[in-house]
Amino acid sequence: MDYNYRTYVPYSRTLENLLVSSMPQYIQSIERAARVLRVLSEGGKLMGVTEVANKVNLGKSTVHRILASLSKEALVRVDSTSRKYTLGYGLLQLTDGLLCGSEISITALPYLRNLHQETGETVSLNVREGIHRVVIERLDTSHEIRYVAEIGRPLPLHVGAGGKAILAFMEEAEVFSALKTVKMSKKQFRCLNKELEDIRTMGSAYTLGERLPGAGSISAPIFTHDGMAIASVNVLCLESRLKARAVRDFRQLVQVTAMGISQELGWQAVGISSTKRERTSIQ
Repeated sequence: MDYNYRTYVPYSRTLENLLVSSMPQYIQSIERAARVLRVLSEGGKLMGVTEVANKVNLGKSTVHRILASLSKEALVRVDSTSRKYTLGYGLLQLTDGLLCGSEISITALPYLRNLHQETGETVSLNVREGIHRVVIERLDTSHEIRYVAEIGRPLPLHVGAGGKAILAFMEEAEVFSALKTVKMSKKQFRCLNKELEDIRTMGSAYTLGERLPGAGSISAPIFTHDGMAIASVNVLCLESRLKARAVRDFRQLVQVTAMGISQELGWQAVGISSTKRERTSIQ
């Protein structure tokens, strides 16, 4: 007998409802796993299940299952003695293509190595990511006392030389977009505006203790072929090592480094202060 399924099997949303209702659960699982990974990345140490559970505000059994799954994929690893967890080397495989395969990273690395050798300090490459900047390459100083630029962590553009070197050469609309959620008084806006003008004049940014107390930072912008500031080269060191001569020398070195990278990206060397990007003035 042939059945007319439209007649004998009434339309039911059971399967559809099941699929739809399960979607938030899968998304929630991903979100929870991401929170666990973020906690482990920020901790900088081995962490037990209870400690992780407290930080992500989830039950221990849930966190244990998440860690077990992540461990299976080598995204976290467990210490055989303490049974505590830390990030796994499998994460490097996931980020390798993003951090090392990008054109700007490949282009910049030889210049960063040279800058690192010239300064003896920590050097890094910041790229603009929306209204933030992110460190994607870093070469650490050999000094015993040092500051570390965290790779992959989004940082505001208006704080620190690495961000301000980019912000100063962005278009007005872009600057307002980056600053519209920042709480600042009119006086602070005027001070920032003056600082951005100085950066455009000097061709580099210099800050002390803005993001990290006791640290000094000098940075210069990197431009694409159309004059858009998309990244910056940064030197980070102890404030005590930034004497007047070092500041002057480092400014010159980061500008030469950033200019070399920019030219390889197609930027025409017409002088940083005369790029075709519209100059920004915060009212």
